[in-house]
Amino acid sequence: MFLLLHLLILLAGISTARKPIWPFDFRWSSAGPYPGWNCLHIGHSISAKVNHWNDNYLCWKGFRSDPGLKWSTKGPVAGMKCTHVLLLLERYVLTNSYLCESGNTNYDFSWAPLRAIPGKSCIQWRDNGDIHSRNDNFLCADNQLPERDGMFPSDFVFSYRGIPTGYNCINAQKHRYFCWRQIVKDPGLRWSQSGVLEGWSCQEIGRTGLGFLCVSRDSHVRLERIIDLVEFKEGN
Repeated sequence: MFLLLHLLILLAGISTARKPIWPFDFRWSSAGPYPGWNCLHIGHSISAKVNHWNDNYLCWKGFRSDPGLKWSTKGPVAGMKCTHVLLLLERYVLTNSYLCESGNTNYDFSWAPLRAIPGKSCIQWRDNGDIHSRNDNFLCADNQLPERDGMFPSDFVFSYRGIPTGYNCINAQKHRYFCWRQIVKDPGLRWSQSGVLEGWSCQEIGRTGLGFLCVSRDSHVRLERIIDLVEFKEGN
């Protein structure tokens, strides 16, 4: 009787497991399935011609239920909501790929082949094993987590190596990014290389005129606190 009750409890837990929350429960892997996570293989018929592309996966945390996603390189999947994924690779453009979701999910993905979509949480699809890999290609959707105000300094980071996993960012010239965790509210930041933005609070960054970091007047963060985290290195 005890074993039967225990089994019923386990089954109940499995049946009520929540689907992965975007973007917190997802990650991209360019080195095979991520340990402890469930993954969808993002392959292509051209994989043999593209270095490392065959080991790319979109993964979600293993304790979450299957989100019902499918990857297709032969057009949209019948009966599913599909997002056209135009993959811009260094030597190829893959035009017939689709990421599809079932009717009981509400991710409403958007694909951004050039840059992350402002106002959405995006995960970059980049092949870290390919020295020719591009720094664009983003899968985006609305943040599904209850958002809170960002806390300094733990929720913010300045990156010289692209967009870190789990963060949203603004591009602050070339490879510099100012980022905040995807689980916090958008702080309302913009980067300007053409002077102060009208209606924004801005401060010039760098001794060589790198540009201006600006925050909207109704933002929950203070510009002077943001400036403290920006450690521009001259010459980088």
